[in-house]
Amino acid sequence: MTQAKSVYDQEVTQGRNTNEHVLVAPHHGGDYGASFRHYSLPCNDIAISVGTNNSYRHPQKDMLRYLRSLGSVKRTDVDGDIEVRL
Repeated sequence: MTQAKSVYDQEVTQGRNTNEHVLVAPHHGGDYGASFRHYSLPCNDIAISVGTNNSYRHPQKDMLRYLRSLGSVKRTDVDGDIEVRL
């Protein structure tokens, strides 16, 4: 997340619009425990790229709950292709 924070900080210092952010969930929404669930930047939309009926059961319930607390979640296994206009 260091790279994302750096980009965000640059936007703020250069006066760019920071109201719309999209987070692409890492590791298909896999969960490594509460201590790894930290995303402190504002985000409106979250995209999870994950296959239907995957054997790892991604996205995992706790991570999905956390991501939904941050913004609107779209999943490729449920919603199909996800398109974001920049």
